Amino acid sequence: MSNSKIRLKVLSLYKEYKDTIMPRKENISLWAETSQNVDYLPVHYTNSYMDYQYEYHKKNFKNYVDISIIYKNKNDSLSIWPLALSQDNKNNFKIDSFGVPILTPLFALNCSKKQEKLIISFYYEILEKISNLFNIKKIIYLDFYNSKKGFCNWFRIISNNSSSVNIDYALYLEIDKDINIIKKSFRKSYKSLIKLDNKFRITMLENNEKKWNEFRKLHYKVAKSITRNKKTWDIQFSHIISKDAFLIYIENEKGNIIGGGYFNCSKDECFYSVGVYDKDYLDYNLGHIINYYSIKEMISRNIKWFKLGHTKVKYKKSEKKLENVSKFKLGFTSNIFPEFQITNTIKKVKK
Repeated sequence: MSNSKIRLKVLSLYKEYKDTIMPRKENISLWAETSQNVDYLPVHYTNSYMDYQYEYHKKNFKNYVDISIIYKNKNDSLSIWPLALSQDNKNNFKIDSFGVPILTPLFALNCSKKQEKLIISFYYEILEKISNLFNIKKIIYLDFYNSKKGFCNWFRIISNNSSSVNIDYALYLEIDKDINIIKKSFRKSYKSLIKLDNKFRITMLENNEKKWNEFRKLHYKVAKSITRNKKTWDIQFSHIISKDAFLIYIENEKGNIIGGGYFNCSKDECFYSVGVYDKDYLDYNLGHIINYYSIKEMISRNIKWFKLGHTKVKYKKSEKKLENVSKFKLGFTSNIFPEFQITNTIKKVKK
């Protein structure tokens, strides 16, 4: 079965709901408009982030289809839900949210609690039908921070049918207008590590493809391999141009890039996506400096939260590198929020 045939099967299902369910791929502008009308927009729900993740992940599957949903009620778009359907080489299908388990739907500010409950019932029913269409037996959900107070109706439904619940821990820095208030959340030792050596220059990339390619080549040099195709890099550069992301980089005395950090943005959140640092300059704390200057850019963009990554309660001996990265990020963290991975078998929601 080809990508187009899989997509047609899903779209035929959506048509059963008449003009209520709108696919994102044919309604990119409507998705963007709706996403601006939610209380808090995580980066994972932005068009730019999903477009990149689609390109990045599709190489790993026989078929990979964007089946994301916009829920409409007459002229009002009330909810968005990022979904991707993949088929591996053994013809097994899986639904996720572009590389992470199925995310919680977001609801517009003008969506009433009564409408929210109805939409959740629709969504759960649709997920069950898609699962039946493609013989999907196991579903994994991810519920993470999006400024809601406590658990929403969606969490109640999926947890009621859960076979297992795992907890991860996400690292966030709350972005205040005053950089001095933000610095109070930093690890004490970091305050002396965020000063740039006078012989170096720090810059935020504008429309400079030559410098972007230099950053890309540094990534190849440090990784010692080509980890992804050039199109994914081209997409990321286009997101810098559209202001959906930014790159902060440091040059040495010769004007060569020796380190940089790439950050995805929504209207509310920034996400640390790519970091690369020349190993010859590890003694200069480039990562600390990049993070500090990126936070200044977040202030100018009125960002609310900086999502740095994740941590664990305990790491295995084989995870020493991950543990060190986590320790570095913890030094910039003001809040740690739990993320719940919930596994279950789809069951029809009782209305």
